Amino acid sequence: MYKDKSSQADFCVVDAPPESRLSQFERSTLTGGEDLERALNWASRQLESFDFSKQIQTRNAAEILEQVKLFSQPSEWNSAWISDPRNFFVAPTSTPIVCERVFHGFSDGDVLDLNFPSAYRVQTPEFSSKFGMHTENKQVHVRYWRHRVRGCPAIIAVHGWAMGDQRINSLAFLPGLFYQLGFDVALIELPFHGRRKPTTSAGKQSFMFPSMDIVLTNEAMAQVISDMRSLKIYLESDGAGAVGCMGMSLGAYLGVLWASLDALSFCVPIVPMVDMAELAWEIITRHEAFRSLREQGLTVEALNAAYKVHSPLNLTPATDKSRMLIVAGIGDQIVPSRQPKLLWDHWKRPRIVWFQGGHVPQFKRSRTFEEVISFFKDLGLLKTP
Repeated sequence: MYKDKSSQADFCVVDAPPESRLSQFERSTLTGGEDLERALNWASRQLESFDFSKQIQTRNAAEILEQVKLFSQPSEWNSAWISDPRNFFVAPTSTPIVCERVFHGFSDGDVLDLNFPSAYRVQTPEFSSKFGMHTENKQVHVRYWRHRVRGCPAIIAVHGWAMGDQRINSLAFLPGLFYQLGFDVALIELPFHGRRKPTTSAGKQSFMFPSMDIVLTNEAMAQVISDMRSLKIYLESDGAGAVGCMGMSLGAYLGVLWASLDALSFCVPIVPMVDMAELAWEIITRHEAFRSLREQGLTVEALNAAYKVHSPLNLTPATDKSRMLIVAGIGDQIVPSRQPKLLWDHWKRPRIVWFQGGHVPQFKRSRTFEEVISFFKDLGLLKTP
């Protein structure tokens, strides 16, 4: 086994070059201790100080309202999913062809980088040409912590807006910790994030998803569901046991949406946003162009109509309530407590845990971790004490 004189033991058993070993953040999720505490505190400060309103690329309100019509007024090609939003999410039918690269090795498993072509099919004609332009977004990237002995339960972890770097993602989901508890962990990168973000200058300057481009935002929602369904098919074909989802913030929204469409083995939304129109409107009100947009006719009702097609609050859950655990922050300044409360009520009040603090739950320093572990124990997924 590879030995490191520093406190950050690498646990590496493959002869990998330094650039192919786990980052310091990822290693800290294995070793814990003060290094992990400092990393979590750093991540929390970064997120709490992030001004989402400055990331909005303004658009003409008339253009936005025209896009709203595509998702609120029936036509020949959208009537099926306007009458039933489930029709907007076309399920992949085959196992994806996945390229695997061992990124890091353990005595009992590996960390792999996976990539495969997105099976996503464009739903709105307007988006076809734009989707074709962004070749980076057509590849799905996943960092997969996999045990050599197959049959372990697998967590598909879904990051939040403006995340995507696997080093930061690890601080949100602590893959090393869950790996040591017997879980396989697959951290997927969302469309237009991480390695899927366009390399053009325009793509580098802004966060494309979600954005004020309603069509791109809604299509990317459908793409995420398609990609996660493909990943689940692959994991099961590769020998994984029960497969469920854990998401944070935007990732929690997407996990909740997936749990509303498919029966998952479990769903753990962390600081979940569930009413995108309400949260988007609150962010827009802080933008310098808000007054102009409102005078041009943009309203929260219009946003509600635009996002209705993927709103979890517009769908009956397909996942059993006993397999849901909501994790929410009392002092969250990014996703107000009203949002998880809306989800809790809509899901008929499943298990919920509130933690003290902001947008990043401190698993190792609160009862949050104990609640999550207890939840997995009750589902029969946790084999270790």
